[in-house]
Amino acid sequence: MKQKKRIHKIKDIPEKEYIIIGISTSANDYKLSWAINDKLKINLQQKKAYETIKKDLNKEYIYFISEHDNITYSLLCNKSINGSLIAELKNIDYFLKISGDNYENIYKDIISKIKKIKKISGVFEINNKKLKKKAKTFFSYL
Repeated sequence: MKQKKRIHKIKDIPEKEYIIIGISTSANDYKLSWAINDKLKINLQQKKAYETIKKDLNKEYIYFISEHDNITYSLLCNKSINGSLIAELKNIDYFLKISGDNYENIYKDIISKIKKIKKISGVFEINNKKLKKKAKTFFSYL
């Protein structure tokens, strides 16, 4: 007897407090993570690539994470060979998600420091309340 596949859907997304910074740059992932580590005095380290299936295309996205002073920094590449992870923000190359204790007190300083990195052409605060539900779900579990 063939076993039936079960599909679980997430209905309610737990609202976590975080900020997302969009970064536009021509730098590749390891150079960007090194530059951010240097400016912010953190230790972003590459984790297993984040995989997603979108329109039947298997895509892999580079992912870095660091925890420092009870704040978590997650750097995620928005681009792959097959397209963008968050299609509504396809002009953004990387996302830096910041969450944890008192992140709201330091995020403007973080944006200011990131803007000083030479290879970065743009830094944007992303309003996560205006993101589509799929993007909110993704960032909530990142």
